[in-house]
Amino acid sequence: MFFLISLVGMSMSMTMDAAESKYEHSVQSLAENVTVYMAYAKQYRDANPGFTGAVSDASLGLPQWYGKQESMQLFVSGGRAFIYLPSLPDALAFDAGFYIRERTQLASFGKKAGGQIISADGVVVSVPSQIPNGAFVFVN
Repeated sequence: MFFLISLVGMSMSMTMDAAESKYEHSVQSLAENVTVYMAYAKQYRDANPGFTGAVSDASLGLPQWYGKQESMQLFVSGGRAFIYLPSLPDALAFDAGFYIRERTQLASFGKKAGGQIISADGVVVSVPSQIPNGAFVFVN
């Protein structure tokens, strides 16, 4: 009986570990994808300081090996690059934001509501109206 209970417990633990590992991989994958895109967005922003508007992927000169997150978009305004994803699970987005912040100079990140984001550290950032409410935004 003890063996059976131990076996069931180990099986449940392994299933939970696999689910956590899959989630952590999703967070890391999204964060690394955004980080690459962010590097090219910053180059574009710095090379075009007076530009305001949506930026096409072709304008960024993304490398051929890069597979951009499908719904990710870029809007530049006021010397800031706003990288946003219109639909993304909140937990995944925030965890990716924290992952990026630990490794880069990411200014702020959060979910747009009422024309702004309130980042995890309480910083309020105004977001251009062209970015839809509910989008998850990375600001740099």
